[in-house]
Amino acid sequence: MKSLKFVVAILAAATMSFAAHAANWKPAGPWAADYGDDYCDLGRVFTDGKNQLTFMIERTQPGPLLRLMLVGEGVRPFRGAAQWSVKFGPTGQNWKAPILLSKTGDGKQYFDLGPTMMSPPAPGAPGAPPAFKPYKKDEERTAAKALSSFEIGEGLAEPITLETGSLDAPIGALQTCVSDLIASWGLDAKRHEALTKPVAPQGPANAWVPNGTIPFTEFRKALGGKNTFRIMVDETGKPTACVVQRATVPETVNKATCDAIMKNAKFTPAADAAGQAMPSYWITEVYGLMPPLGGGGGRR
Repeated sequence: MKSLKFVVAILAAATMSFAAHAANWKPAGPWAADYGDDYCDLGRVFTDGKNQLTFMIERTQPGPLLRLMLVGEGVRPFRGAAQWSVKFGPTGQNWKAPILLSKTGDGKQYFDLGPTMMSPPAPGAPGAPPAFKPYKKDEERTAAKALSSFEIGEGLAEPITLETGSLDAPIGALQTCVSDLIASWGLDAKRHEALTKPVAPQGPANAWVPNGTIPFTEFRKALGGKNTFRIMVDETGKPTACVVQRATVPETVNKATCDAIMKNAKFTPAADAAGQAMPSYWITEVYGLMPPLGGGGGRR
């Protein structure tokens, strides 16, 4: 799948309807797409009349998870604040996101807002985990259609609202992109739409990679969805390939990590709608391969 960058005309034509009280950052252009071999990104520039912010939505595999990012000026977290309150408006649920700030190559602020979903799971009963529902693309589109802004409140010196317009068309574009994405990896996108069981590690993944393979000095470079590992897994649960996505740590570190995964990893294979084992993939960030703080885990 060739990397390409273009403006998606259909997204520019999406109807925008905003509440008057939530209109301090307006679009300065249409949605633009950046589709690569391992990611699907949509971005749009917003302005408050003085500053510009680029709001990015990323998806790297089928399913409900999205990663959100902000690049630009005009966002001022309180000094010492560790997290902020964010939501898709007007009816989305609030959630707390860590404030992870870095700089782009040209010196702009880069905030990684981490993973989320169009419809986060409803809280479970006291002491019970959240109630996750099977992912369905049409339900995600329905949820996105009702959302027309992105808001950051608690944690900022001045709360902001980005007037995104209906998110139905952008989410539809990402859904199409990730189907093409996994097809480019040699997998059956249609069978994955009816997946009944994803690939799962057998045992803790941090036991596969010897301690010290990924130095802690490199750990921060791989935060925020960077330098992820995509493991291709066949229908028997055997890893067949290890691909580094968006590498940010030295090639020698990534090669040693992939070599250890290919040698030591064991998986339970994915299953299709009929319950039959099928080739699929497993993606992890670096922290999923690191031993727990304080020791333990990992090979010595």
